[in-house]
Amino acid sequence: MAKKTILIIDSDLAAIEAIKTSFAADKAFEVIGSARNGQKGIQLCQIHNPHCVILDLEMIDLRGLEVLKDLKKTEPQNHVLVNSYLIDKPLIAEVLKAKASGFVFKGEGTNALPQILKTVLNGETYLSEVIRPQSKKKRGRRPKSEGGKVLTPFEHQVVYLYSQGMDHQEIGKEVGESTEKINKMLATLKKRLKGKLLF
Repeated sequence: MAKKTILIIDSDLAAIEAIKTSFAADKAFEVIGSARNGQKGIQLCQIHNPHCVILDLEMIDLRGLEVLKDLKKTEPQNHVLVNSYLIDKPLIAEVLKAKASGFVFKGEGTNALPQILKTVLNGETYLSEVIRPQSKKKRGRRPKSEGGKVLTPFEHQVVYLYSQGMDHQEIGKEVGESTEKINKMLATLKKRLKGKLLF
């Protein structure tokens, strides 16, 4: 049985390598290439015509949504699985309207991607559970993990905004929390992650 081919479009080299590793042991798939910007990704898709594209929404040259629309216009039969930290509800709605095959919250890691891709290739639309609406009470709960380094979706959102250069007050306004709470959260995260706010 022929392997299903995958192309990765992600500006983050570490993310690309992590995705490649997650598929390395699965004989059903083959990663045939990767691109770190939207234009290159579109070109590679035209050359290789992969079964599935794993696409980040944060590109240096093009918005991921623009890349998605272009891919679905030129190769409508191809599956495009969006893999992103951005969990903005209107954006997710736009992604699905543009006929993405699914939306994966990047903070979940890459281990589940092979199974998710099998679901998508069977014609189903995949949505990460964490991008569904949550109450403030629930969103602060953290899944159990070794070392306590797994972030909740809400924490990921705060860290992402911080990485984009927003100050604590701006982050608070964006997520609907007080500046004091954001101060405490980022201070705690820096200690938990040994001073490194990394995705």
